[in-house]
Amino acid sequence: MHPKVDSVRDQAVDLMTNRGDHCRKVIEPKLSELNQRFAAISQRIKSGKPFIPLKELEQFDFDIQKLLEPLEVEIQQGVNLKEEDFNKDMSEDDESTVKELLQRGDTLQKRITDERKREEIKIKQQLLQTKHNALKDLRSQRRKKALEISHQWYQYKRQADDLMTWLDDIEKKLASLPDHKDEQKLKEIDGELEKKKEDLNAVHRQAERLSKDGAAKAVEPTLIQLSKRWRDFESKFAQFRRLNYAEIQTVHEDTTFVMTESMTVETTYVPSTYLAEILQLLQALSEVEERLSSPVLQVKDYEDLLRQEECLKNIKDRLGRLQGHIDIIHSKKIPALQSATPREAANIQDKLTQLNFQWEKVNKMYRDRQARFDKSFEKWRLFHCDMKSFNHWLTETEEKLSRAQIEVGDVGHAKTNQFLQELQDGIGRQQAVVKTLNVTGEEIIEQSSTADANVLKEQLGSLNTRWQEICKQLVEKKKRIEEEKNILSEFQEDLNKLILWLEETESIIAIPLEPGNEDQLRDCLGKVKLKVEELPPHKGILKRLNESGGIALGSASLDPDRKHKLESTLKEANHRLVKVSKDLPEKQKEIEILLKDFIELDQQLNQLTLWVTPVKNQLELYNQVGQPGAFDIKETEAAVQAKQPNVEEVLSKGCHLYKEKPASHPVKKKLEDLNADWKAINHLIQQLKEKPALGAPGLFSPGVLTSGQTVAVDTQTRVTKETTTFKPEMPSSVLLEIPALADFNKAWAELTDWLSRLDREIKSQRVTVGDLDDINDMIIKQKAILQDLEQRRPQLDELITAAQNLKNKTSNQEARTIITDRIEKIQSQWDEVHGHLQSRRQQLHEMSKDSTQWLEAKQEAEQVLEQAKNKLESWKEISYTVEALKKQNTELKQFSKEIRQWQINVDVVNDMALKLLRDYSADDTSKVELMTDNINTTWATINKRVSEREAALESALLMLQVFYLDLEKFLAWLTEAETTANVLQDATHKEKILEDAKTVRELMKQWQDLQAEIDTHTDIFHNLDENGQKILRSLEGSEDAVLLQRRLDNMNFRWSELRKKSLNIRSHLEASTDQWKRLHLSLQELLAWLQLKEDELKQQAPIGGDLPTVQKQNDVHRTLKRELKTKEPVIMSALETVRIFLAEQPVEGLEKLYPEPRELSPEERAQNVTKLLRRQADEVKTEWDKLNLHSADWQKKIDDALERLQGLQEAMDELDLKLRQAEVFKGSWQPVGDLLIDSLQDHLEKVKVYRAEIVPLKEKVHQVNELAHRFTPPDIQLSPYNLSCVEDLNTRWKVLQVAVDERIRQLHEAHRDFGPTSQHFLTTSVQGPWERAISPNKVPYYINHETQTTCWDHPKMTELYQSLADLNNVRFSAYRTAMKLRRLQKALCLDLLSLSAACDALDQHNLKQNDQSMDILQIINCLTTIYDRLEQEHNNLVNVPLCVDMCLNWLLNVYDTGRTGRIRVLSFKTGVVSLCKAHLEDKYRYLFKQVASSTGFCDQRRLGLLLHDSIQIPRQLGEVASFGGSNIEPSVRSCFQFANNKPEIEAALFLDWMRLEPQSMVWLPVLHRVAAAETAKHQAKCNICKECPIIGFRYRSLKHFNYDICQSCFFSGRVAKGHKMHYPMVEYCTPTTSGEDVRDFAKVLKNKFRTKRYFAKHPRMGYLPVQTVLEGDNMETPVTLINFWPVDSAPASSPQLSHDDTHSRIEHYASRLAEMENSNGSYLNDSISPNESIDDEHLLIQHYCQSLNQESPLSQPRSPAQILISLESEERGELERILADLEEENRNLQAEYDRLKQQHDHKGLSPLPSPPEMMPVSPQSPRDAELIAEAKLLRQHKGRLEARMQILEDHNKQLESQLHRLRQLLEQPQADAKVNGTTLSSPSTSLQRSDSSQPMLLRVVGSQTSETMGEDDLLSPPQDTSTGLEEVMEQLNNSFPSSRGHNVGSLFHMADDLGRAMETLVTVMTDDKVLE
Repeated sequence: MHPKVDSVRDQAVDLMTNRGDHCRKVIEPKLSELNQRFAAISQRIKSGKPFIPLKELEQFDFDIQKLLEPLEVEIQQGVNLKEEDFNKDMSEDDESTVKELLQRGDTLQKRITDERKREEIKIKQQLLQTKHNALKDLRSQRRKKALEISHQWYQYKRQADDLMTWLDDIEKKLASLPDHKDEQKLKEIDGELEKKKEDLNAVHRQAERLSKDGAAKAVEPTLIQLSKRWRDFESKFAQFRRLNYAEIQTVHEDTTFVMTESMTVETTYVPSTYLAEILQLLQALSEVEERLSSPVLQVKDYEDLLRQEECLKNIKDRLGRLQGHIDIIHSKKIPALQSATPREAANIQDKLTQLNFQWEKVNKMYRDRQARFDKSFEKWRLFHCDMKSFNHWLTETEEKLSRAQIEVGDVGHAKTNQFLQELQDGIGRQQAVVKTLNVTGEEIIEQSSTADANVLKEQLGSLNTRWQEICKQLVEKKKRIEEEKNILSEFQEDLNKLILWLEETESIIAIPLEPGNEDQLRDCLGKVKLKVEELPPHKGILKRLNESGGIALGSASLDPDRKHKLESTLKEANHRLVKVSKDLPEKQKEIEILLKDFIELDQQLNQLTLWVTPVKNQLELYNQVGQPGAFDIKETEAAVQAKQPNVEEVLSKGCHLYKEKPASHPVKKKLEDLNADWKAINHLIQQLKEKPALGAPGLFSPGVLTSGQTVAVDTQTRVTKETTTFKPEMPSSVLLEIPALADFNKAWAELTDWLSRLDREIKSQRVTVGDLDDINDMIIKQKAILQDLEQRRPQLDELITAAQNLKNKTSNQEARTIITDRIEKIQSQWDEVHGHLQSRRQQLHEMSKDSTQWLEAKQEAEQVLEQAKNKLESWKEISYTVEALKKQNTELKQFSKEIRQWQINVDVVNDMALKLLRDYSADDTSKVELMTDNINTTWATINKRVSEREAALESALLMLQVFYLDLEKFLAWLTEAETTANVLQDATHKEKILEDAKTVRELMKQWQDLQAEIDTHTDIFHNLDENGQKILRSLEGSEDAVLLQRRLDNMNFRWSELRKKSLNIRSHLEASTDQWKRLHLSLQELLAWLQLKEDELKQQAPIGGDLPTVQKQNDVHRTLKRELKTKEPVIMSALETVRIFLAEQPVEGLEKLYPEPRELSPEERAQNVTKLLRRQADEVKTEWDKLNLHSADWQKKIDDALERLQGLQEAMDELDLKLRQAEVFKGSWQPVGDLLIDSLQDHLEKVKVYRAEIVPLKEKVHQVNELAHRFTPPDIQLSPYNLSCVEDLNTRWKVLQVAVDERIRQLHEAHRDFGPTSQHFLTTSVQGPWERAISPNKVPYYINHETQTTCWDHPKMTELYQSLADLNNVRFSAYRTAMKLRRLQKALCLDLLSLSAACDALDQHNLKQNDQSMDILQIINCLTTIYDRLEQEHNNLVNVPLCVDMCLNWLLNVYDTGRTGRIRVLSFKTGVVSLCKAHLEDKYRYLFKQVASSTGFCDQRRLGLLLHDSIQIPRQLGEVASFGGSNIEPSVRSCFQFANNKPEIEAALFLDWMRLEPQSMVWLPVLHRVAAAETAKHQAKCNICKECPIIGFRYRSLKHFNYDICQSCFFSGRVAKGHKMHYPMVEYCTPTTSGEDVRDFAKVLKNKFRTKRYFAKHPRMGYLPVQTVLEGDNMETPVTLINFWPVDSAPASSPQLSHDDTHSRIEHYASRLAEMENSNGSYLNDSISPNESIDDEHLLIQHYCQSLNQESPLSQPRSPAQILISLESEERGELERILADLEEENRNLQAEYDRLKQQHDHKGLSPLPSPPEMMPVSPQSPRDAELIAEAKLLRQHKGRLEARMQILEDHNKQLESQLHRLRQLLEQPQADAKVNGTTLSSPSTSLQRSDSSQPMLLRVVGSQTSETMGEDDLLSPPQDTSTGLEEVMEQLNNSFPSSRGHNVGSLFHMADDLGRAMETLVTVMTDDKVLE
């Protein structure tokens, strides 16, 4: 390689040295490049790197450069057309070359490692690719342009070719002329020449038009050639004309001047020749001058610049060539002049001068014209550059504006301002450009051609229009932004005002109300009313804000943070206004209620004040008289009692309202005055009614009426559901020491249990959030519970007070600790329950408010959703017109705007629902969740439909915009295709063209390309046609519709014509072959195509089984139908051609078709061809008809299937929707086990209604199945998907039916097992480990899972029976039985049941047939009715399940010991009525009525039934022996003996007999007295246990003065020193009156004179005894209850009763005790009258007590003397003891008083009012604290001393009154009188009736518990005192003879001494008090 390079270098050096500078310039660069490349290659070889051969790289560069040059040349051509553009098709010749070069470049890049060369290759590739792409675009444009003017071009080309052919012919004709020219021939030629001149002119005109259309370069070669040939011919013919016909004038063509390409000048010196050359140059200059003055250059400055440029370029070239010739002429001037004659020289000189002048002139003309053109061209270029840049700026600005319009909601404030500023700056910069463009444009338009001027005007106008539009948009944007700013400012200002108003309103709502402050209430009311009046306008403001919020918040000038803040503020304003709208009316209502209450309180206070003052004055006047019996105060007392509720209500309200008010408050002062006056009235009434008695008046609570008849309060706690788990045991020693502790423990346990149950009940109560009725019902229940809790408050206070008293009584530290702990716990539990109740109540109120707001918001949202739905339904189908689409789009945008505004409502609902779900998750929120989900689902559906509508409108608008563009493109293509078809058609119709096989193949190929394009555009044509028809339907009736219809018709016509042309071209091309062969091939092709389409049609079968498949089949078949429609003309044309051919019966050329062994005649050959073609034509016809028929049938099947499948799909969709709705409702069902029992019936009704609602679904399911069954396999087979859908719908329907039936069944079973008629609600009556079970006969029994045992008795009943054992220490059976029944009565809550309520319940259950029996369910239903009413009245006291179960247990124990499960109606009534609360005689009347006949009489049998059921009650307690046993025959006999043995008795006689309290029924009245005594407080002190006051029964001794015993001591048999058990005593249920005190005092005096023998001879029994025989059953034998196990139960699991059954053992022991008592008292039978029963328990107890005291009843005094002696000694000792005790007490009190007084004087402390409690000591100093504490102690001591002094004064007054009365009685004359009184011969407290049927003094029943023992006893007046005193005098006169007067005198003296001692004591105490 190196030698070759050296050789090349040597050759180069040689050339550069020998061939001159020009050769050096050429070779030197190449040599340098060679050296560089050789060095590089050498370096690569040395480094071992691979390299690319330089030849390959050079070849690549050369090839690219070679290809780029023609590309560049063609690009420079621009859009100017050439002739090739009319001949080339769309395929590019250099496409493959470019691709090959690009691939070579890629390969070289991979192989080359030099980065620089790789980059060069890459750049060249890019350049090539860019040039090629640009060229393809230009070619496409030129092709399109050529197609547009192809018709004119071909016309021009044909005319030019015709002229050229004529010239060839005429030249040949001219050349064939003989030497002697034929004149005639010349004239003919000249005539033809003249004729052809017109054609030539037409060609020139056509060429000029084509030039204007951009085809100048395409026209120019042909035109130049034609012009040259024409000129040459003219020149030739001119010679003939000059030679032969001088008269023939040469026609000069003015319109066209073709410059001679070359002009040769002979270099000769001959003068004539030289002169001819000069003339020739002058002629050439003249021609140039004419060219410069030609119309081409004499046009306007800017008219056809390209032609001007071309013309000037030609002139310049011509002048350049002439320059050389002129130079030659000048160079030959001297030789020519030398050889010329003078004349010739002068002529030459003249012509030279003329030539020079002409040359200068022409050059000057050219320079001027060129300068003018350059100036115009530069101005034109600058103008177009400016216009292009301005157009580019406009386009960019418009795009920015468009984007800004689209992104108006997405860009921020800063971006918007930046964009507007940039736009403003751009407009400012472009204003000068616009002005310059317009000015320059006007100048150019004036100097341009009409066509160019119009185009330029249009362009300038477009630019100006766009410029004005942009300026307008800028102004509008600025204006809109300003408007948006103003709207936003107004919006924010209004919103701020609304928020400020809301804050003011909320502050007014939040003002705490002072119920007692009238001024504050009225002020608040005024403010609230003002805000209520302002509420509607502000609602309107908020509505406007919501409406304008979308515009204001959508402002482009609003930044996102501020927008979010404003949206949040607006949403908050909506929430707050909704809340304020709810709270303001409530606040107004609350204030009005408080004002009304205040006004009513003030009126009541004023009325009561006016009433109290005169009553107080009257009572003070009565009191001043000093005589207690002087005035009758009954009416006053009754009036006071009537006013008591009003006063207490007013004081309670006032205390609550004005508790925190200062004492100076006027209303509080009125209340205090009223309270003081009321206390004074009560005190005065008490003073006027009572005589002085020992008591503690200071213990009365302020404000409580303390009259002679106290109102008892039942403070006993009912038995609750469960007992307290933690109960610290009280030491037994303390319980024995203080029996009251047991009652305290019981009360504490009951109250604790009740609070626990109440707390659990509060926590377990759930409501449905969003259900106002449910919430309000729960609020009412909570209010009732709170009221019950407040009603229990006194019980808690009483329990606390009792605890304090017990702590004071006991010194046992453990007991005190337990009491303190229990009190603290119960107080804490009370506060906790109260707190839970208050918080729950507050939560419910908040829930009610929130739910109300949510419901209101939900209603608004639903209204919005309904409006949106209506709007959606009102939408019309999409129209395909611009106006309609814009209108629909505007409506959609407006609706979208409304949607955005309505979004606030949906958001409010969702936020409120979220708040409800979050705040009240513990309650039932299913309703809120379901409704919220429905709203959100509906809202999502609406938004989805809006989005779909928006997309559809955009698609329609886009289709409408694209349609016309596509239509234009398609029409342009159609024009191009028509041109191509015309060209092909012209080509195929040329003569002898079909003989050239190659040309035919090329034409066939071109036709195939055309046909391919036609096939490609077939779908476009059909789409345009379909869309056009849609638009036509929208434009129906308008002018646009007519125009569009015309265009579509034109398109269809042209399309059809094009296809026909294509077919004709093919037919013509195929005509080159034999006709029969062509027909044969054509028919075969058609048969093959028909068979193919038939197969395709068959392959589509069968019909699909679902809608998408059938729709797809329909689309496929539509395509097939289009193909058939397209193919129809082809087939018809082929058949027509065959028909014509067969008609002609051609026979040539057919012998080769069927080669035969023999020669066929022409007729036979023709016949064979005819048969063949006819058979094929028939087959084509048959197959075509068959295919059309099958297609029609298939389309019919598809349409039918579509219709049926659409119907099925719609039915399935509708059914699916209904099923989903039903399933949603089913899904909301709660498990039956979670439902409330009370709601079972409601849920059952709802499910039944739901079942009725889904009944129509059955018809829809049937319809779907019927529609599905119609698709049978031969016809249509449903797809697996559809079959599965139908099966799924059927399954869901069946599941839904089964679920509904199962739900109803479960609810029925639950209602049956747990409903009101079931026992399930009673399962809650027991707690673990106990379980309530039911035997087959419905009798309940109880299972203990810990011990795995069963029993008939309820666990609480067992505990109750065990607790009754505590009462066995009561020594007297009547009281023991009564107290047990009382405890049982309270445990069963029957003490709350009134007789009327019980009767109503019995009547409600139709229990009128007393002989009928009741089963367990009937008993439970009746008891449930009873206890439900009690629960309504006493919600916190009655636990319905527990009470029903225990009462049922008790009734079965009493009347169904065998657990048969049935008791008689009479037994049920007797048990319930006996223990209810009612007057005793009302009970007697009711019970008698039950056994009496319709006439009101009762026989012995019926009475026996009643007494038998009644005696079972004590019998069940084991106390029947004391009441005559279970044999009721003696009692019946006694009753009828009392009625004089009448066969029937009436109610009055029965009541009289019952008033005698027969022995078998005495327990019932004692029960009433026990109930009456429970709350009685006696102002007396027990002489044994020192209890004061005595609570319960009070027993006053009728043997000793002022000797009282409480019921506990009396029942336990405790006695004090000096008092015997057999001493007579009197029992009091209520506090005594003064008359009773006088009567008892007389009895004491009387009994003082009676001996023990008297009492033994005259025993008094408190009941009517009956003769009976004791039952002797062995009570230790197993009770028969164990024989009644539950049926079908195994012994191991059945309830069993042990031998030590509680009831049986109690009864057994009571019977044995009665027998023992009777046996011990049998020795007294001789002293008891026959009428008296030997089993008198009271008398036995008395004798037993006497025997314990070792006193024989026979040792009593027998004579009056002994009686007086005994009376004297006993009375003396008694009086002495009393006096000594009083004197000792007086001394102690006096000493204590003196000591305390000295301490007061010594410390200088003034007495202060004694506070009820210790006040907290301020931590000033220890000394101050000590002094304050000591002062408080002194005040307490002083209070106690004053109380004692008051007691002593009252006692003294009573004694004086009694002594005074005694003196009067003793001074009266003695007379015989009957003593109306009795002595207590035994501790029995039974009631004995006197002859006057008045209550015996043995027991005094004052007032009984309210509504429990009747009002008759309550209101019965006391006995007349005077009558009692007269009886006492009579008794004294009868008892003491006159001979014993000195003893009476001694008694009087002793009484006088006692009186004087008491007077002295009182005087001393009074004087000390005065001195103090």
